[in-house]
Amino acid sequence: MGDAVRGKVLLDVINALTPDYQLALGCTASGAEELQKKAPQAKVVKAFNAVFALNMSTGAVKGEKFTLFVAGDDMAAKGLVLSARKVIGFDPVDAGPLTNARRMETLGYFNIQLGYTPNMGAEIGFKLVH
Repeated sequence: MGDAVRGKVLLDVINALTPDYQLALGCTASGAEELQKKAPQAKVVKAFNAVFALNMSTGAVKGEKFTLFVAGDDMAAKGLVLSARKVIGFDPVDAGPLTNARRMETLGYFNIQLGYTPNMGAEIGFKLVH
């Protein structure tokens, strides 16, 4: 990517999974951190990874807003993503530094497991009560 991403916000929405749906990096690293290593001049922000695509346009299911976590090391980049999420309909939460993407990817993995292993489907999500 070179200089093309210098100073730009890179939004990482993926969960790094193996072909058999296991966490590819375990809990000691995250796809977001690996992306930051590959693009050190960019501002990587982790978000949207624990939401099924079906629910991304509304940020809710059955009238309940999802909590979506935003992690990153650059406060301005996180602020940009936090405001965009609120406009869409999510209940945005600052999830701290980019290292917390490790926990977020585990949450995304758990959401996938709940949706497809016991067949709860894609109309599920997480809500933080605070």
